[in-house]
Amino acid sequence: MLMRLATVAAGVETGFSWAGSLMIVFFFVAIMTPGAVFAAFTRRRRGLIPLMLCSGLLCVMGAGIAIEDLSVVNDKAVPSTFEWMLVGAAAVGILATILAMPALIARLLHRVRQST
Repeated sequence: MLMRLATVAAGVETGFSWAGSLMIVFFFVAIMTPGAVFAAFTRRRRGLIPLMLCSGLLCVMGAGIAIEDLSVVNDKAVPSTFEWMLVGAAAVGILATILAMPALIARLLHRVRQST
């Protein structure tokens, strides 16, 4: 939803594809799984470091995609200040969602450990 908001705010015509959406989910899962597995087998806080590194990798990849998309937008027309503010808000939302994943995984692991 946030990615769609960013493209609409930038005034770019986009289309929805199941393949594109499934690939995004696939990459999120594929990148976060090694960190989650490592954290699951480590009881110390340092076990969360790979999770944070995986999340950081997703942020870098997301920023690269956003820069590429915005360069295409700038070639077509110059967005207004309000459109830039909407794009910025969507970008912050996307990055916040990515950065929240390690905390959510850590909380889930903590609950699972308490119940066993």
